[in-house]
Amino acid sequence: MVDDSVEPGIVPIIRVNSVGVDDNSVLQSVDTRRAHTPAQYVDRVRAHSDRSKERCLYPGLNYRHFAQFIGPTESTSATVSATSQDSGFSFCIIHTFGPDGSHAVVEHDAHDGHQDLLNAPLPDTGGSHVVFMRGFPSITWLSCLGAHRRVDPEFFRRHMDFLQPSGHVDGRPLPSSTMNLIQLRVTTIYSRSPLSTRSLTQAREREMEALKRYQKRLREKARAGESIVRRISNLDETAFSIEQSVSISVVPRKGKGFTVLVWLDMGRSLQAGPHGPWSGDSSSMPNTNAACEPIISHRPKLALERQRSPIVLEASADRLAQNVCHLASQYGYSQDAKLMAGDAIYSVNELFHFAANSKRQLFNLIEHSIRRASESGYQGTQESLEDLTYLKSRLDDETEYLRDILDRLLHADDARWPSADPSATREVLRHLEYDHDHLLKRAETLAARCMQGINTVTNAAMHKEARKGIDQAEQTKRLTILAFLLLPLSITTSLFGMNFKEFGTGRLSIWTWVVVLIPVVGMSLVLCYWNLMPSWRSPRKQFTAAEDET
Repeated sequence: MVDDSVEPGIVPIIRVNSVGVDDNSVLQSVDTRRAHTPAQYVDRVRAHSDRSKERCLYPGLNYRHFAQFIGPTESTSATVSATSQDSGFSFCIIHTFGPDGSHAVVEHDAHDGHQDLLNAPLPDTGGSHVVFMRGFPSITWLSCLGAHRRVDPEFFRRHMDFLQPSGHVDGRPLPSSTMNLIQLRVTTIYSRSPLSTRSLTQAREREMEALKRYQKRLREKARAGESIVRRISNLDETAFSIEQSVSISVVPRKGKGFTVLVWLDMGRSLQAGPHGPWSGDSSSMPNTNAACEPIISHRPKLALERQRSPIVLEASADRLAQNVCHLASQYGYSQDAKLMAGDAIYSVNELFHFAANSKRQLFNLIEHSIRRASESGYQGTQESLEDLTYLKSRLDDETEYLRDILDRLLHADDARWPSADPSATREVLRHLEYDHDHLLKRAETLAARCMQGINTVTNAAMHKEARKGIDQAEQTKRLTILAFLLLPLSITTSLFGMNFKEFGTGRLSIWTWVVVLIPVVGMSLVLCYWNLMPSWRSPRKQFTAAEDET
């Protein structure tokens, strides 16, 4: 029996006692209604994070760090967290692609743009909306976007996974539970002044420590839109790379159309953000003078195309500036707007393309580093072994990532993303699968070359040690021969002492000592070179000695 006083939209949980009688007491209530305001959105997330494993089948332990970020104690504080220092940067950029081929762009300032977003009506017509978030979020922006666009909090939580302590059990999810959530990795390469071998080794040892210090500064002092860095890799003496994420979620709308949520780690320039290893942190990467290498993305006849983007950018002296930071503002200008409006796979194709090209450039650099380490590895140097082992670990991680992305592409049909033109969808998927399969095979090939180089260096080191052992044996042999010569002298001189008439201290002639010395030396030499006298031994011993020599 259900209590009639329960509010509509609340599903009551009825407890049945051991004899089968309902006690009509509500243990827990699950509100199925959607949150309509930022404060309500934060309250829902906090309420879920408070669910304990002792009373709930689906506890919210994995949401606690995210809930602490978006709602400290009072849910109302989530709407007043943006500050004036955030102004002058577009945190949210929305691209609208119409079925008629139209393309409109609306930019929302990081400081007060969330008010315009809340006042804007939700799209109720066909077409697509690509909503970009750029960099580190403010509490205000997360709550406003979540409430206005009905964003699954899991999308936000997974992108903010660096808030959780390392080693958390809630790692990679099952594919079927996150069919509409994809996270791409974008790698940016930076050149720098050459480091010494010792400095490179120290920089590699302190990578995680330096990254944690940076992320701590990011959480404590970051403005909305600051770029997020999730990994740094010291590839060789003259280059390092940073890794950033691009989270994608496709949400079909009732009726027609769909919304693509894209959260880029790339926001403001790293040069103006919290201090990190790329800024010349002397404790982790001294004397860097780092300069960003752009991600080069090729398309047939790209140089002959007329520039469709209305945005004209002036040259900047910012050495850390990333060209991928302009994805949000210039997105879709090289694509077919009609396909962007009706095909979800096509609408995210450019994101996959840039991420794949970043991996291509990373593998080019790693290949060069492997070649250098392998060439110097023939001398069996410890530095070459450390380089190859480091690169092998990096490639293993990339291989695992590419396998996951390729698997998501091969099962893209299971996600049931909107598609107005199935043939165009299949064509885009075919190209993406081909590119990522190529990258996966290349990563595996480079990893195999690393292993081959490691074996070569190890064998060279073993050969070097063996050669050293042989040299030491030769020196020991010389000392042994010398001992065989000096031992008779020592024995005979000890026997006779100074008792010779030539010395005026005895009656024996010194020639007596010589006569005794000669046979003793002879016996010593026979024992020393016994193995070189096969004719004195039995045939069986000669055969055994011959086997030992072979």
